[in-house]
Amino acid sequence: MTKPKQRPVDCDGDEGVSEAEIRTFSSWKFDLLETINADPKTNPTDLAIIEAYLHFTRARSRTAFLSALSLRVRTGIVSSETIVASRKKLIALGYMIPEGRSRTGAQVFRFVNARRNDVLDHIAIATETLREADAQRKQRDREKQRLAPRVLTEIERTRVSRVSPDIEHRRDPCLTRNRKDVSPKIEDKHLEGTPVYPEGTERGARSPALSVNPYAAMKGRI
Repeated sequence: MTKPKQRPVDCDGDEGVSEAEIRTFSSWKFDLLETINADPKTNPTDLAIIEAYLHFTRARSRTAFLSALSLRVRTGIVSSETIVASRKKLIALGYMIPEGRSRTGAQVFRFVNARRNDVLDHIAIATETLREADAQRKQRDREKQRLAPRVLTEIERTRVSRVSPDIEHRRDPCLTRNRKDVSPKIEDKHLEGTPVYPEGTERGARSPALSVNPYAAMKGRI
C-alpha cells in the first residue's frame, strides 16, 4: 500500500493583517523568546534557532520553515548535527510542532509558547531563592564587619605578648645601654707602671727603689 503524498503546507496567509494583529504577534514573539531564554531546560543554541525561525514566522498561522543551510548561516552554528539535536529538543519541549513540508521540501513548524506557566513558576522560585541567599550573604558580611575590630584587637594583643624582651630593648633607646653591650673602660696606658714617690722624695727625683740594680743585689747575696 502506497503512502499518500503529503500536500505542501501553505504558509502564505498574512495578507491583510491588521495593525492590532501585528502588535499582538510582536508581543507574542517577545514572550516566546523570554520564555525560552529563562527556561532551565534550554540553552543559547536553542534560543538562536528560535530567533532565526521567528524572523520568518507568519503572524496568523505562527508557522515558518528554514533550510538547514539557512539556519547555519543565520545562527552561526556550523554543525548540522547540533541544529538537528536542538530542534528535536524544542519539539520535545513543545515549542516547535511539525506541520509538514513546504513546496521546496523544507520542514514547516508551528511555534507555541508551551512552557510559559512552568517557566514563570521557575522564575518566581529562583528569584526567591536568590533573594534569600543574598540576604544571608549580606548578614554574614555585616557580622564580619562587626567582629573585625574585636578580632584585630585580639590579634594585636597576642602579637604584643609574644614580642621578646630583646626587641623591646631595641625599641627603647634608654634600655639599650646594657652592661654587656658597653665596651670596658680603657685606662690610660700612660698611667700604667707610674712610680709612686715615697715621702720625702722630691717629685722628679729618681726613686731609690728604682735605682737599685736587682742583678747587683743578687750578686752580693751569692
